Amino acid sequence: MNDYQLRLLAEAPPPACPVNAGSPEQWDEVEAQLGTVLPGDYKWLINTYGSGDFCDLLGVLNPFSSSESGNLLSQVDPILEHYREGPGFQIAVKRPFPAYPERGGLLPVARDSNGDDLFWLTRGEPDDWTLVHYNWRGGWEYQQYYIPLAQFIAEWVSGLLPESFFGGGSDPKIIRRDPTFCPAGQVRPRRSGGKGSRNR
Repeated sequence: MNDYQLRLLAEAPPPACPVNAGSPEQWDEVEAQLGTVLPGDYKWLINTYGSGDFCDLLGVLNPFSSSESGNLLSQVDPILEHYREGPGFQIAVKRPFPAYPERGGLLPVARDSNGDDLFWLTRGEPDDWTLVHYNWRGGWEYQQYYIPLAQFIAEWVSGLLPESFFGGGSDPKIIRRDPTFCPAGQVRPRRSGGKGSRNR
């Protein structure tokens, strides 16, 4: 286990019984359907955390999720279709990357609470894939992150990213929610003056 995986475990303790974790045989089936091996850190994330969200803001797409909106296999085609088609109005769309399965194309991996998407940039070996975040409602602006997914989440929840992909700083005092990771179906504890919320 590497340093950023250890940091993520410390910052966002995983559930004792992850929801929708995968077995080696299931991962083989998923990779066969997608036509590619997936990064090892992603499979570690899903096996360790299962379905759920980080800080009420980021949900990693899980190929074993029982929720269509959170299932990697269910969401790949509609998200990439949206990317290929572009917005329904005239703006200078920034799409310098092809869409998977084209060589070096974007492959969706996570979605934030604003409905924007985080993609792998599938260049090189899967463990070398980096990330691209698209802000659909912000003029299709995108930001590249030259680190793997688990490191990205670890640095984000630790407040170490120089700029949050939600816009503005990534101060953990701003993004922190207890628990940092909330499994799918679990009611997040009530905040001061408010009601608890059920995670999907």
